[in-house]
Amino acid sequence: MSQSSTTAWIAAAVAVSVVGVLLWKKNKRSFVKVGTIYKLYFFPVKSLRGIEVNEGKCTKLGFQVNGLLDRNVQICSCMALPKTAVA
Repeated sequence: MSQSSTTAWIAAAVAVSVVGVLLWKKNKRSFVKVGTIYKLYFFPVKSLRGIEVNEGKCTKLGFQVNGLLDRNVQICSCMALPKTAVA
């Protein structure tokens, strides 16, 4: 290969890299904090009392803790909905 063709390949590779980085930065998602979770309850059986948990996994089928699945997620703010708070 001649010197000019090698230079052209290097310039093309740099240009493609720059375009790739710019597209990646454009599509990069940014997250905004919208709230804080103070307590998290898991209800594996609908009619039984919930279990307070520290962590779980969000899947396409629902919230999962230790292999058990809670298909319904309810978010309640006692400040916004004081009647939903249960003592």
